[in-house]
Amino acid sequence: MWQKKPMKYIKPIAIFSFIIVLSVSAWFGWKYLNTPVYDTTKMVSYSFTLKNKTNQVIKNPEFWTYAPVTQNSSQQCCKQLEVSHPYEVENDALGNQVLHFKLDPLPPFAVRVIRVKAEIQLASTPNKQYGFKPKGFVNKEPFLEIDHADIKAVASNMRTETTLQTSRKTYDWVAKNVRDIGYLRDARGALYALQNKQGDCTESAYLFVALARASGIKARAVGGYFMKNNGLLRATQYHEWAEFYQDGSWHIADPQKKVYDQYYGSYIAMHVVDNSKDSIFKFARFRHSGNGLNVQMN
Repeated sequence: MWQKKPMKYIKPIAIFSFIIVLSVSAWFGWKYLNTPVYDTTKMVSYSFTLKNKTNQVIKNPEFWTYAPVTQNSSQQCCKQLEVSHPYEVENDALGNQVLHFKLDPLPPFAVRVIRVKAEIQLASTPNKQYGFKPKGFVNKEPFLEIDHADIKAVASNMRTETTLQTSRKTYDWVAKNVRDIGYLRDARGALYALQNKQGDCTESAYLFVALARASGIKARAVGGYFMKNNGLLRATQYHEWAEFYQDGSWHIADPQKKVYDQYYGSYIAMHVVDNSKDSIFKFARFRHSGNGLNVQMN
């Protein structure tokens, strides 16, 4: 037979229930207020021409290229991804996503054109990535000689009491002292940029990253494109810049283009650079296999 609960139990149960409801409501409210905001949508497309340069069949040609980075402080991809050929997706922990194509045999002198179209959401200001704790981004790597005496000496002059002040001072120094000499086919690294006071966008980005890391700031290089509107991504537009981590967000520092912590809606990230020995993806824009196969980005 149902029995009425004593009044002395009702009040504690009511209070406990109220606390639970309040806590759940607060959690959902906090989550809503801190949901990343991507306020701009862009459609980008790019393509590659694959040619068999020989008079022999290439039996197992393969091709790898990046889709835009899945998510970072200012970018999310891809609600829409259209690809002309069957592919497999390969990912790493940094948000990189690679499209891997295993193609049919390629007859002598034959041509294949692979096309990619992606919809990207971009933020005008960097979002905080709660729960994301970046590992690494502070260590020495190939092209980031943070333990070299010259790097350490310059970094020591950049240090201030805060990450933002140090990052700004480091950016200003690189932007002022490294002369842009145009595209260099092979990366030469931070130390080259420092000692020669010249380089392309990659060297400027690497030098900022190396100096920031030498000052204890998490920093990384990113490859992609600077693009104000929708459109076609071309090989000649490929660009690399730096980012530093502060208060839950990645902030842009682009000494070559003289951009610091702005224009987030114009940077299309295709590749978070990782040159460490454990890195999965070590190429900049694409790679391929198959004797006699030639690839060009259109």
